[in-house]
Amino acid sequence: MPLSTELQLLLVTNDYATLRIVRSAAAQLGAGLACMATAESACDYIGRRKIDGIFVDLEIPAWEQIVDALRQGTFNHFAVVFACMTNRVVGKEALKRGAHVILHKPLSVGDVVSRVQSARELMIRERRRFFRHQVYLPVSLTVNGAPQHALMTNLSEGGMAVRVTQSLECSLLLDFAFQLRAGPVINGRGHVAWRDNQGMIGIGFQFIRDRGKDELLTWIRQQERLTPQHPSWGPASLTR
Repeated sequence: MPLSTELQLLLVTNDYATLRIVRSAAAQLGAGLACMATAESACDYIGRRKIDGIFVDLEIPAWEQIVDALRQGTFNHFAVVFACMTNRVVGKEALKRGAHVILHKPLSVGDVVSRVQSARELMIRERRRFFRHQVYLPVSLTVNGAPQHALMTNLSEGGMAVRVTQSLECSLLLDFAFQLRAGPVINGRGHVAWRDNQGMIGIGFQFIRDRGKDELLTWIRQQERLTPQHPSWGPASLTR
């Protein structure tokens, strides 16, 4: 199955009317929808799951924490934020913090559907950056001048998951190099985005040197055409 076009949305509200409208709109759009009632639970969710868009009810206490968590995070940094408001002053504050779309309460199903459809291409384009392609390739890592050999298990435009012989701390900067099968050598700088207890780490790409970025994108597009696969959700740099 090719890259899924089903959107993954999150709604943060404790207002039943808003919940009912957004849920109906998501059903019409064929989108997945998760619902949270507090800023704390929403921040926990977006720290663990990849989403395409989020509806934030600006009447939720500490709603600012949700938008800030998105913008300061890694793999949901570019998620589209739909701010649901009754107060224009608060709405302006949401835009300053990075909201993309303002929705006026009470919401209507038609308006929600229309706004999501307008932002759909942006969300799908961002999803493509993080779609994980399963590969098994040797990778050379260099951390503070010390080399280490690793094995890549999946790859995306945004990063890769690798198995290492020596555990590395999160946020650590490193250089990497690997050769795509029947393709060019890709090298650049990245950071450790996550690690587990089984010797796996996720590396987020900070930059790729020379023409490597274009060559990686060309290879990924070829994989999408030649090797359809299940849409594993979550960025390669962040999801096991």
